Amino acid sequence: MARASMPVFAVLVIFGFGCSGENGSQGVRSEMAGQVALEVFAASSLYDALTEAVDTFEVAWPGLRVHGHFAGSQQLVAQLGHGAYADVLITADGIQMERAVRDSLVRPGDVFLFAANRLCIIAPAGNPSGLRSWQDLGRPGITLIMAAAEVPAGRYSRAFLEKATEAGGNEWARTVLRNIVSHETNARSIRTKVMLGEADAGLVYCSDTAGLTPEEIHTIQIPPALNIAATYPAAVLSHSFYPAEARAFIDFLLSPRGQSLLSRHGFSPVGTSESRADAEK
Repeated sequence: MARASMPVFAVLVIFGFGCSGENGSQGVRSEMAGQVALEVFAASSLYDALTEAVDTFEVAWPGLRVHGHFAGSQQLVAQLGHGAYADVLITADGIQMERAVRDSLVRPGDVFLFAANRLCIIAPAGNPSGLRSWQDLGRPGITLIMAAAEVPAGRYSRAFLEKATEAGGNEWARTVLRNIVSHETNARSIRTKVMLGEADAGLVYCSDTAGLTPEEIHTIQIPPALNIAATYPAAVLSHSFYPAEARAFIDFLLSPRGQSLLSRHGFSPVGTSESRADAEK
């Protein structure tokens, strides 16, 4: 069966696994010589982890190639709703996956939680503003970058601020809001801007700091009592031409080897016994 071509949309950042760097070509979907090409739409915060996961997965499945397409979760679901093709969808929260289920892009019983994350505060290398804790986000004059409200990272960040307001007070919260200078479409762009010194601080996923040295970025941990658990569901798309292969990729992410790999990239593993997720969660 010939596969429908995927429309090209400017907002969707596409990277081909197996290419060097983050600017690789999309790659050609081919079924010649028994090769199947699997298309994975994934939240941008998973880029590093999934790049390594795919390299490992393809060794075990020599006839299968996996192409990764990365953007904000809300952008990915929107692209699928407009006719883009994918076999696997991975979002950074349950809300966007629920949207995919509601739009009949995913069947509720085919959604699996496979990873968790948490928030961290970052500052440029050397921490020029001398930030020491979450409370310093409320210092007058501090510039802060957050994800937009419709982005999973943005919702998690606002949930953190709501918790922190109970401890820091309303005036602290008002100052933090005044300090925000930019709302980004994903956490990776926040990291880039902070590393370039375009702001004093940013709220990102802790996985975005994995592998970086203090000479590259300064990281401040948020206390567990104030932090927010981010969960990552994965699902086989209803229109996938290769549902068995798509499920095999998800099963690999849920396997001990896949969970260990995710852990190395700053994600918290989830137990396979509780991996199936209802769309409402």
